[in-house]
Amino acid sequence: MPNSTLDIEFKSSASNLLVSFKMISLYIQNNEQDLIFTDNYSGVFPQRLERNGKGKGMWIVKKVMNLNKGDVILEIEAGNEKIQGIYGRYKFTLSMPIMENLTAN
Repeated sequence: MPNSTLDIEFKSSASNLLVSFKMISLYIQNNEQDLIFTDNYSGVFPQRLERNGKGKGMWIVKKVMNLNKGDVILEIEAGNEKIQGIYGRYKFTLSMPIMENLTAN
């Protein structure tokens, strides 16, 4: 959402580094939560507003994370009502193994 904030948080555990991005972004419908990570998929709201791309962005993020034994997770903020009719509150978390754990396996 233009002129909104992007909050970035870093956390680590014994085995993983987590980088979370909290943002207000174009609304993601419940049935799209997994679809946005598939190749060539653009969400309903980006399509409707002609802000969609080729449907590669989140698919590439997921693929790169998986290739590096990590993951990307979408969390929908509690009480996620539409903001201005087209936006919602989301948290995307990148989970990456700490390098020492990769070499030990």
